[in-house]
Amino acid sequence: SLGLAGVGSSAALGNGFSAPMESDESLEVNTGIAIMNLEGDEATINLQLLDSEGTLLASAQFTIPANGQRALFVSEIDWDTPVDLTSFLGVLSASSSSQIGATVVQTRPDQFATMPVNAN
Repeated sequence: SLGLAGVGSSAALGNGFSAPMESDESLEVNTGIAIMNLEGDEATINLQLLDSEGTLLASAQFTIPANGQRALFVSEIDWDTPVDLTSFLGVLSASSSSQIGATVVQTRPDQFATMPVNAN
């Protein structure tokens, strides 16, 4: 069975957020982020991927249309530098000049979890 998960409300984030990221191909673990633009204009989202020591590994940028949303696993993000995500534990940091909301999404075999993000 698939089961269901509920997510509490996500607060508006004007200064961005940080979120834990984990991926492990051998264990079939994948983590991503669901982001919603809470404004009536297009939002630019700037991402940074840091390892568990806080070292910057890669950056990415994309836009979300007015009042739109986007959900991506860490492995689906178009990073400016290739990152080995076969066994990864780190942090995704996001910033935007727009008000956004976000939730961490993680999948494991027969499991689906959601987690809050940490406001910057």
